[in-house]
Amino acid sequence: MNQRLVIFTVMFFIVLGACSSCFAQSRYRILPEQSFMNASLTYAMFPRIEARFKEFSGTVYFHPDQIEKASVLIKVKTKSVDTGKSVWDKIIRSSRLLDAKNYPDMVLRSDKIIQTKEGYIVIGSLDLHGARHQVKFPFYVEGPFDDRQGQYIKAFGQWEFNRKDYGVIWHDLLDKGGVVVGDIVTLDWELSARLDK
Repeated sequence: MNQRLVIFTVMFFIVLGACSSCFAQSRYRILPEQSFMNASLTYAMFPRIEARFKEFSGTVYFHPDQIEKASVLIKVKTKSVDTGKSVWDKIIRSSRLLDAKNYPDMVLRSDKIIQTKEGYIVIGSLDLHGARHQVKFPFYVEGPFDDRQGQYIKAFGQWEFNRKDYGVIWHDLLDKGGVVVGDIVTLDWELSARLDK
């Protein structure tokens, strides 16, 4: 084989391998202390009950040039819900709603991430209260940024789901039409995630 052809072939595969590594997905670990996940729903005479989840973790695989291979996994501890009112916290954690004892985790898994003009759309599944249903919602990413500790990104968005789809029924007879407890739960979130070294 011609020596120049051999050299060209070798260089081609070196460059190809380098490009593949350039577009490899970067793994970012969610930083709970720099993130928040808030939930809200209507309850009786109150406009809305606002709560936050204090314990959650997860990972984000992300590269802006290869978004079709990006993914996200978020695990939320249902017992960590905090409304600032102990009475409401007990009700939400109890078997009347989240049943945190038997269903300790709420898990979001992405199946696909699509890029749009404004940001991204996640298509995936939400596991809650022993049920799993598809979810689809927009989100936005800022970064990556660099600081003294390395590289990080920020992501934020909102999604809604119907609690009854997951069997979260607070009363068999009175829970009709979402009059006392609203059917739709809204989750607002902002996540900071640091690149794994």
